[in-house]
Amino acid sequence: MSKKPRKKPSDVASRIEAHPGTQMLRAFQSCEIAKEGFEISALQVRRLILSLEDPRSPLTAAWPGDRDKLEASFQEVFRRFLQFLGAVHALVERTEKVIHEDFVPEAHRVEHRAAAESAFTGPAARFLHDFRTYLRHRAAPAMVLIRHDVPRPKLIELLIDAPEMLHWGKWTSPARSYLHQFQFKLPVLRMIDGHEQRARTFYHRFVQQFRRHHKADMDSAAALMEELHGPSSCPLQ
Repeated sequence: MSKKPRKKPSDVASRIEAHPGTQMLRAFQSCEIAKEGFEISALQVRRLILSLEDPRSPLTAAWPGDRDKLEASFQEVFRRFLQFLGAVHALVERTEKVIHEDFVPEAHRVEHRAAAESAFTGPAARFLHDFRTYLRHRAAPAMVLIRHDVPRPKLIELLIDAPEMLHWGKWTSPARSYLHQFQFKLPVLRMIDGHEQRARTFYHRFVQQFRRHHKADMDSAAALMEELHGPSSCPLQ
């Protein structure tokens, strides 16, 4: 019984490069890299804020006596907050770039625009979009730790004391209404948690849409890659 001739690796590699699903896989994987950066930045800023809001934290226990250390921590919060907002922006931009690739049908683009609009046009999202610009061009606003005297979900809460921010003339109307909603005392962790959830929901919809429109081609390309490199999983499984 004659053996089936084995394909040369170079032949398989050439087929992979020519396969339409390969470009789709690479485009999707670039979005996954952006998503990982977003997740890391969210984790880092959340850990820092939780340490400041923890009544058992040495820094919080010393507050307000050790004001210099507290101010240094506030500046670090703003730095990581800006990184987080930048990571969300980078994730959305990366998906936007992918959605304009030639292989994407117009129906997919329409779905993507609707998902982005649904996720990022509310007052909270608009405020954080504008706030990112504010932090890049203006001095960081005051930040305070509030110790609540009445029972609440948190005994200590980190807030942005924002009245002077109203003097900035570039707030959009939804962002300005968001500032008024909290009477200029903005809960930092709640804003981050909300924006992270918006970004996660948006990206989940992006993955679902990508799967629906391109999974067959990507699975076919992934099968060729397995033939060349050994077993692996399609990133949209």
